[in-house]
Amino acid sequence: MKKTILSVALLFAALTSVSLSSCVDKEAAGYKNKTTKKETVTKGGNENASTGSLNVRYVDEEKLLEEYNLAKDVKEAMTRAQSKLVSAQQSRVNEIQQLGNQIEQKMKSNGFSSEAEYNAAVAQFQKKQQDAELYVGNLQRSTELDINQLQTQLQDSIKSYVKVFSEKNGYDAVLLQSAGLYFNPSLDVTKEVVEGLNARYVKVAKK
Repeated sequence: MKKTILSVALLFAALTSVSLSSCVDKEAAGYKNKTTKKETVTKGGNENASTGSLNVRYVDEEKLLEEYNLAKDVKEAMTRAQSKLVSAQQSRVNEIQQLGNQIEQKMKSNGFSSEAEYNAAVAQFQKKQQDAELYVGNLQRSTELDINQLQTQLQDSIKSYVKVFSEKNGYDAVLLQSAGLYFNPSLDVTKEVVEGLNARYVKVAKK
């Protein structure tokens, strides 16, 4: 009988190598990944735009994402999705490791009656590993899609409201202020925008 068994670590290495970094990075970057360029809402056909005399205001992006209730809920949903992915990955790894240890111990104690029985156990182990890789990979892709949808929902919500807010108040443009940029504080309308966004946001109750 074959006296060596493939290392448990090697056999489920492919599973543990399934990258979670893309999802984790999304939580860190979040909505900001979609706003690397300065978002501007401009009134169409405003003659002031051609003269350079623009009535401009700005929104502090960091405060907006901290105080807008939808942004908070999106962040929580992303965290839950990532936790589910990590938990599923670890669960599959534990199952594979347990089965691999059982095979190894049985081999060391000469528990296999034939090489055919040993090979069947190893084949079962490898099949379990492949199934786990497929499951975790599919779950990761599903999680990434869900996160992208949440981020798009958040971005669309902010853009649509800021457009209405801008038109209602006669502003030619409302800019998003990112870290490191300076605008005259007198032009800050973050508080008004956040209040308006939260007033129209209706949280869907969890079932």
